[in-house]
Amino acid sequence: MPKKNGILKIVLCIIVVLVIAIVSVIVVKKFVLNKDQNDVIIDNTPIEHNLNELKFDKYTKVENGVLTNKSEKIKEEKVVDEFTISDYQLTYEHGTRLIGTVTNNSKTNFTQRTKVMIKFFNDSGTELGYMIGSIPPVDAGDTVQINTTSADEIMNVYDVKVEKMQ
Repeated sequence: MPKKNGILKIVLCIIVVLVIAIVSVIVVKKFVLNKDQNDVIIDNTPIEHNLNELKFDKYTKVENGVLTNKSEKIKEEKVVDEFTISDYQLTYEHGTRLIGTVTNNSKTNFTQRTKVMIKFFNDSGTELGYMIGSIPPVDAGDTVQINTTSADEIMNVYDVKVEKMQ
């Protein structure tokens, strides 16, 4: 009989180990390997602002979900010493962003950045604020892009003035 009890204990241990293994496989399969497709949602759509939260003024319009300044005066070319700045784009998304095309009209290659102050004015000529930016190095006759941002939302902008800084 002692042999039979020993064999019975071994068989019982094997059954317990098998039950634990089967339960473990079922749990792993159900909760780890077999996740429902709805558990994780990946949204690659662009973030659109709630239009009710955007601050509109007479010069702004929403384009592609971004509040954009549409003043014709801003788009005019501005000459600053040896640079002509044109094709301004003024947008408002988490602050104010100004992009412009800069042409070096001189016969000199600029190997260093040129620091500029960009002032914003309303249609009465009152200064609304400013940003400090820099024109990247640019060869004579070539064109580069200025791209500067501010955390402030500078609204009601009718015109800009760019001044070279020392």
